[in-house]
Amino acid sequence: MIVRNNISLLFLACLIAFPTLGQSQPGTAPNISFQKQVLTVADGRKIEAEIGFLHVPENRTKKDSNTIELAVARLTSRARQPGPPLVFLAGGPGDSATSSLWSSSKLPLWDNLLDVCDVVLMDQRGTGRSKPQLILPAIHDTADLLLTRKTAVEYFTECAQDAVEHFEDEGVDLSGYTTVESAEDVEALRHALGVKKINLLGFSYGTHLGLEVIRRHGKHIKNAILISVAGPEDIRKRPGDQERQWNVLSDLAAADPRISSEIPDLRALLSRVLNQLDEQPIVVRVHNSKTRRNVKVPVGKFGLQLLLVLDLGDTSDLPIYPRLLQEIDRGETGLLGWFVEKRYNQFRNFHMMSLLMRTASEASPDRWEVIQSEASTSLFSNAANIPYPEIRKAWSFPDLGDSFRRPIKSNVRTLFLTGSLDVNTPPHQSDRIISQGIPNSTHITIKNGGHESFWDMPGAHDVIRNFLKGENVEKMKLQRPALEFIPLKGLPSRVSHPSLAQE
Repeated sequence: MIVRNNISLLFLACLIAFPTLGQSQPGTAPNISFQKQVLTVADGRKIEAEIGFLHVPENRTKKDSNTIELAVARLTSRARQPGPPLVFLAGGPGDSATSSLWSSSKLPLWDNLLDVCDVVLMDQRGTGRSKPQLILPAIHDTADLLLTRKTAVEYFTECAQDAVEHFEDEGVDLSGYTTVESAEDVEALRHALGVKKINLLGFSYGTHLGLEVIRRHGKHIKNAILISVAGPEDIRKRPGDQERQWNVLSDLAAADPRISSEIPDLRALLSRVLNQLDEQPIVVRVHNSKTRRNVKVPVGKFGLQLLLVLDLGDTSDLPIYPRLLQEIDRGETGLLGWFVEKRYNQFRNFHMMSLLMRTASEASPDRWEVIQSEASTSLFSNAANIPYPEIRKAWSFPDLGDSFRRPIKSNVRTLFLTGSLDVNTPPHQSDRIISQGIPNSTHITIKNGGHESFWDMPGAHDVIRNFLKGENVEKMKLQRPALEFIPLKGLPSRVSHPSLAQE
């Protein structure tokens, strides 16, 4: 892990050196002035990075657009003849790419890939150390966020209205924060690096962005690696996918005698608990990390649906779900408190960039019709898409239209990596994207893998490295251990979960 203070001070110095907003200079070639910085990782090793800022128009459709700056970090390849640089597109939307420099899960992959090419990490517009950063501390109380869908929509709408007023007062052109503009930022980065082609590695939302880069600038992409893939039409989640995931989880629980002896039907248990919370919400006491005070948070049916959906694609959380539901069924709040506290504090910061990107990408009427139909019978209703579609009534920002959501047609050599237990970006989405127009591709599904399972898999790192070297990787198999549930009582012997510390 990187020592955070070192790199934070460096970025602070760079921020002072460069203006944040100004008038764009049409026709000016993008460039980056890199500064070298030695970073110390957790085990004492030193790595050398180059840090700089890329200046781009905030809204390319306007001649008098402001100029914004995008933070960029580059790690230099060890190869004698490195291939095109690899550009990492982070997920979220709203995650920081440069922060992966001190990430214990991501840094090993970057180190592995330096045998092949440079690794370039660029914070997308509105994120990380790019300026402006579109994060605003919430001034509204989040205590009722998990009570009903109505209270959640009200909270997000109030935060969005505050953010719109705040950032527009700061001179930010919020209409410039779309996936299309970010795709043009990637092309500007290629120009600034002075290379004919780049490699792409996108994760989660980064694949949504990466596919748009391929659509618009595929001739400048040598290889693309798309991990946990969301296509142009996939920004809105289908409740049917969550239903199938829960059925899989229920079958696994029924096959585990330690679980099935007390919970013969996990689906029936969830249905019963949701009905209980619909009639009488349960109150959980959590710690507000900012005020350092304990607060009471009521959790209703919608709140549990949202909490479960947010982690339903994470195989590190799935093992605790049977025990969590059994506790709630008994009126206990120990495990539930951990999940509530995590989200309660997370939503204390409002990520405007995430909301803007999702608003712009939207979904077609046909997609919404499917979502509404599936939500009517799903145990999870439409919790995964909160606060959509209701929040669109609160502002007038247009979406990018159905032309943006049409299938991608490209011959770019592409690797799709998905997890068999990933409900956030299920494998069938990749199969559809490939069949619609990306024939020069390989799709590898990690058996028993979740949304983020590949980060700590050396085997997955090898697949990516070999693919970048031009090798055929279609016969390489990736598999994680079978999902193992945490016992319903006592402390687990092999599989654990951080929520157990609060028991």
